[in-house]
Amino acid sequence: MSRNTHPFFTFVITLLAACGTVGVVLFLLFRMVVFTGLLTTASDLSRPAPFISEPKPSDRLKEYIQAEHEVTHQLIGSPVYVDLTPPSDFSAIDMIVHYTNAGQRVVELGALSSSLDEQFVLKAVENSLLDGLSWPRVASGELTVLQRTHNYTSLDEFFRRPPARSRIATFHASADGLPFHIPNYAPLDKDRTVAISLRGSHRMLTYVKDEPLSFSFSVQDMNRQEGADPVFVSVYRDGVDTPMTRVILQDDGNTRDDQRSSSLRTIAVFVPNPEPGLYKIEFTTTADVFIRTLTTRQKKLVFEDHVYAGDHVGYSAEEIPPLVIWTDGKQVSARTAHPESLQTIVVDKKSVQVNQVNTDFVTLTDGGFFPVTLPKRDLLLLGDRVFAFSADEWFDPLPYPIEWFTSKEDLDRAGIDYILMAYEPPAVHGATKTAIAVFDQKKLARTKDGAFRFVIAAPGIADTHEDLQIKDVTFTMRRSSISLQNFWQEVSALFTKRAEPVVQVISNGTSYGESLP
Repeated sequence: MSRNTHPFFTFVITLLAACGTVGVVLFLLFRMVVFTGLLTTASDLSRPAPFISEPKPSDRLKEYIQAEHEVTHQLIGSPVYVDLTPPSDFSAIDMIVHYTNAGQRVVELGALSSSLDEQFVLKAVENSLLDGLSWPRVASGELTVLQRTHNYTSLDEFFRRPPARSRIATFHASADGLPFHIPNYAPLDKDRTVAISLRGSHRMLTYVKDEPLSFSFSVQDMNRQEGADPVFVSVYRDGVDTPMTRVILQDDGNTRDDQRSSSLRTIAVFVPNPEPGLYKIEFTTTADVFIRTLTTRQKKLVFEDHVYAGDHVGYSAEEIPPLVIWTDGKQVSARTAHPESLQTIVVDKKSVQVNQVNTDFVTLTDGGFFPVTLPKRDLLLLGDRVFAFSADEWFDPLPYPIEWFTSKEDLDRAGIDYILMAYEPPAVHGATKTAIAVFDQKKLARTKDGAFRFVIAAPGIADTHEDLQIKDVTFTMRRSSISLQNFWQEVSALFTKRAEPVVQVISNGTSYGESLP
């Protein structure tokens, strides 16, 4: 009897196994395709979660086990990164963070928007200074204006007859388009060349009146990191989001990390008859590319947010003198990645020891206009204002920035009467706050591993040691629902090699100057 039934049972078992396998495959496919167009995943930053990586660097979080086995993580450094690898493409990604805050002034969420130069677009989710101001406000869309005295009844009125820029502060909003001019400005009658060594991407501001806009960069690819190193130079007129011109210099042909430096090459932009006013020049590339000289017709030239003074290895064997950079910021941060570049710099007559690699050394100043002296190069300087390579080149067209250290007294001393901001405070439920940031996936960049990289930032927390506890991070991915008719189209897309991403150049991103795995 067993001889007669054995083939039958074998067939049944084989059939069940096949059905089970097909069922598992279909289940996974249905899960990856996401018919409803809505997929949510959450992480407590301790245990594995679908599609979400562990936080990095891990030493910026301190884990606590609360009552009833609830896990929270205290931020002891900033920023902290979390990677998200969705099973398929979506149109929007919502990042939701539940946290408690016992004193941290500013909290931000962000996402990687340009993988070439590691630029993040940031969304403000908490600012205790702004939350505590009782100034009247007018709003439209994402923008809000706080006003010390109620002089404007709408945002349109504010932009139609704006106050002087010196009376305006900004927080996560741009004052682009507000009038700016330099009285009694006289242009140069010929080009000038600045011998500098700058590493990676930089954002420059210049002023133009009755002259062409002309910039020529002599660049060198040092090939210290694997991958292509194209260079983009984009020119933006103040108040306009799209570039008026852009030029591209392709990679030197060596994508290896063999440290064989290229010869000097030139990339230039030229606008013959620009309208008078303020212009932004975005020099976008990787950390492999160095600007060795800059030739321009413009008399005024400053660098926004940061300057990365590059080394001269592979370029010049001559002894390099100390570098003096001018700024007017209240905060200056310095960092180097190499032990041979540890040094003591001077910030507004204060000696600052940069004595550890990959560590930010932050100095708060009294403001004003002062020099920063670097005995050696190979140092990244970050600040809340602008930098210049000479006092004659310096000008500052930016409104007063609201930073994590800004106080009500600072606003009073600076004569600030208006705050332009793109910010809404978090929702509060008891001691827990809920921060939400919405990102358009088409505007996000991927890491080399194909993930989207998100960031939780608490500026200054490593110095203030405030108690900010992260409870969990949730990502909600949204798109149109999928019908049965286009199901197989979506399935085939899962197994199609993703096209190389288009390099995005953004004019308002923030780089943390860090390299993560």
